[in-house]
Amino acid sequence: MFPTGQDASAIVAPADVVVGGVALEEIRGLAFPLVHARLPNGLDVYVQPRPDATSDTGHLVFRAGSRYERAAESGASHLLEHLLFAGTERWSEDEVRATIDVAGGRFNGVTYQEQVVYYAQLPGGHSAELLDWLSQVAFHPTLAAEKLAVARDVVFEERGGRDGWTVRLLQGLGLGRDDSTEILRALFPGSSRARRIIGDDVSLDAITIESLHAFYARHYHAGNAALIYVGPEDPATLVAQAAALFGSLPAGERLTPPADAGPAVLGDGTRSVYQPGVYDRCAVTLAARGPGIADPDRWASDVLLEYLKIELFDDLRAEKGLTYSVYAGNEALSDGGVVTIASDTDCANTDTVATAFADAIDRVRAGTVDPARLERARNAVVGRWALSLESGSARASWIAGFLSVDPPFANAAHQDAIPRLTGEDLVRAATTWLSPATRGVWARRPILTVAQAWAAAVAVVGTVAALVALGVRMLRRGR
Repeated sequence: MFPTGQDASAIVAPADVVVGGVALEEIRGLAFPLVHARLPNGLDVYVQPRPDATSDTGHLVFRAGSRYERAAESGASHLLEHLLFAGTERWSEDEVRATIDVAGGRFNGVTYQEQVVYYAQLPGGHSAELLDWLSQVAFHPTLAAEKLAVARDVVFEERGGRDGWTVRLLQGLGLGRDDSTEILRALFPGSSRARRIIGDDVSLDAITIESLHAFYARHYHAGNAALIYVGPEDPATLVAQAAALFGSLPAGERLTPPADAGPAVLGDGTRSVYQPGVYDRCAVTLAARGPGIADPDRWASDVLLEYLKIELFDDLRAEKGLTYSVYAGNEALSDGGVVTIASDTDCANTDTVATAFADAIDRVRAGTVDPARLERARNAVVGRWALSLESGSARASWIAGFLSVDPPFANAAHQDAIPRLTGEDLVRAATTWLSPATRGVWARRPILTVAQAWAAAVAVVGTVAALVALGVRMLRRGR
């Protein structure tokens, strides 16, 4: 049996630990203990023992999501996620919710680009009930045809309603587009990475119960799934419970997203993305392709972005007062990431902010890295990561984030890697991922600023007044 202390080095090598014919192994090098077992049908089970935890947390993770969808079924992963809660072989839709409510727990589902996650959390001592609930929802849903219309309506409500012909007309004219989608289309042309996770009007309306059954069959099997547990239960006991509930499920192919992205199309200068409305605020975003989950540059990129965020905050807010905040981050996926630096400002300052972004990057590319700021950035990244993992659910989510690649945790020990990063590492990351040729700048602008709207209103009023005056003169002449 594995010890359950918080020191990963305290876990005994598990060569002789076998539960029901299933070998248990330690994932070494992480900041907390993690035990892995693979059932004969391919289902991966990860147990993060926390003896002092007062809750049982379970996440069931599938390799699905918007990147696995065909263009005509955009939004299918998310719509299916909703439908799975609408009833199982054992429970009605109300009973699915009530089973967790009565036990004093909580649950939900989340769809991402490369994963769909179903999770629940119950008070400690209920691991068997937790796994049973996850098994019912994910592997024994009814997927009833009569539930589809309601699930579809809920999705439309979640996305703020249907686009409607006016929105589609504006988008056809280049107005009202989502700037994040426009950025992804430029960075990954022709790729599923640029699709909206929630889908669009046409694809959502076209999805049938038959197509959802087919999508479910492709993605929801043991070989394409992983179970994560965080809590006080002993790993051997938890794996035995998982084998009893999930061990007889059919195996299947472990899926990977398509390599469907062409070369980035960035162009020169700042691209404008216009949104309906009258206001004076613009959002400036510098974006580029970034390192993926297992890329050796991932942690150098994270520290670089924190370094740039600190410098830009000092410049744009503390010294010049041009913005309230600055965001910088890399959304890492299995085959690459999206590096983003963004801030909002008065539209008159758009060029100033965009130039500040570029100048800060290019100073690093030229070899100018302040040692004190580098240390601050390293400590901030590692410290915030540690703080973010205080809850069992956060730990389960962190573990899930590495399950889109094989092997899953090859680049996970950033608590060790980040303190060793040097200025040269930041220079390399900036040169590799944020050169002028690989980055682009976008500005989300209103259709009209307030001043432009007033000018337009005055012009309209003046035109109307002139037309009225002309009509009055013509009437007088006619008399």
